[in-house]
Amino acid sequence: MSILAVYEDSELQQPRMVLTHLEDIVPRLSEVGVRLEAVPLPGTAGMTSDAELIEACSRLCTESMANADLPFRQLLDLPYMPAYAEVSEAEIAPEHSHGRAGFRLFVCGRATLCLHHGNSLLALACAPGDLLLLPARLKHWAIPVPGERCRVLQFGTSVGDLQALPSGSSLARVFLPLEL
Repeated sequence: MSILAVYEDSELQQPRMVLTHLEDIVPRLSEVGVRLEAVPLPGTAGMTSDAELIEACSRLCTESMANADLPFRQLLDLPYMPAYAEVSEAEIAPEHSHGRAGFRLFVCGRATLCLHHGNSLLALACAPGDLLLLPARLKHWAIPVPGERCRVLQFGTSVGDLQALPSGSSLARVFLPLEL
């Protein structure tokens, strides 16, 4: 089930709204230039390498990405935390953006993807099969769910497109969303 919590920068303790239906979430994300859709993931049994996983997932995403020419792919492992651990600053990547739009596919595990746009912060619960198109220069970061190994496949037009550009903001260090 998809969940989106919308916060204001001035009130990060309690969301202004929580959306639980995809038909409500998708239009709200599109307001900030984000596209979300679900992609059926391949079975991973028999895959012996990350390269095989990347190739299998890439084939599934081709239609969703409207045949965009995104030849560079990177499989990211979010920091793993034991199920009994609380999320700490050390496990959270700083707020960052990318110079060009790109796709992100959640391959396994769950995380909260935080999207900072204007004076709003959108916290989206992401699960395997969630494919997102993030626009260029949208500030964001991911918070892994404790007890799960979360892997995200990034797609870009060049190696540089996959590099995070720190925003300089400390928002990711002070914001811990409700568990979605």
